[in-house]
Amino acid sequence: MIENDKLKVAALADPSEIYGVVVPAIAFLMQKAKEGQYRASALGFKPVFKRYAAGEQLPSALFHEANKEKKVWEFIKGDLRVFGFKDSRGSIMLTGACIKKGQKADPAEVERASRARSDFGDQVI
Repeated sequence: MIENDKLKVAALADPSEIYGVVVPAIAFLMQKAKEGQYRASALGFKPVFKRYAAGEQLPSALFHEANKEKKVWEFIKGDLRVFGFKDSRGSIMLTGACIKKGQKADPAEVERASRARSDFGDQVI
């Protein structure tokens, strides 16, 4: 989790029967950081998350609403995407990540973020 006075970027965990707790967004970035092709992009997310937590207005090339209807947002670095939703304070809860394969946001990641957002209920804007 990265936080500042007002905002934070946190990654949600999914329970796993075999390995305990898995944090999909972070596990994805850690795996891609080991791969030469995606290393720079994967490692580049932390400074972007810090900028968001500091309240900096990020350009849409780095952060934008991936699905307005479901209120799912995405951070962008190269071909990598990290998805999440905003809570009632404007903090971002990261839910998952993927490699961009088309023009539209990955439907599975959008759905994962949307379901997690629903689980948060009234706490979410």
